[in-house]
Amino acid sequence: MITKKLGGQHFKAAKEKLLADDMHSTIDILLTYYDKAYINALKNKAHRNVGSVSWDGTNLDLAVEELKALSTEQRLVISDGIR
Repeated sequence: MITKKLGGQHFKAAKEKLLADDMHSTIDILLTYYDKAYINALKNKAHRNVGSVSWDGTNLDLAVEELKALSTEQRLVISDGIR
């Protein structure tokens, strides 16, 4: 399956890098495919987005408060099961 998704040329390059124990290059090749797939998935589901919250990776409490405010505005239920 991954061969089909990556394409033969990219799969071959990733395999060669992996066998040469070059994990950095292997991951770089795989992430290029993943990034494209992720962006396409987001585009396909754009109609389901009700809003977004930016997070700089530092102030988690602020991001949580923004999510709560967005959920209240949109009448969404956010599970608090993830901590």
